[in-house]
Amino acid sequence: MDILTFGLWEVVGTPIEAMQGEKKSITITYSKEDKVEAINEAVVAKKESVKDEKKQE
Repeated sequence: MDILTFGLWEVVGTPIEAMQGEKKSITITYSKEDKVEAINEAVVAKKESVKDEKKQE
């Protein structure tokens, strides 16, 4: 891609590609003695953009 765009894709594409990662939520449960009892991880669903919502209609 760099050869075809003369490296311009790196300027635009790197921030776009960096935003594509998954967001995660981590919940840590502690006991009364302040010891870790459980660690739960969940992937947070992305909100659909307005463009995606219009495509579905």
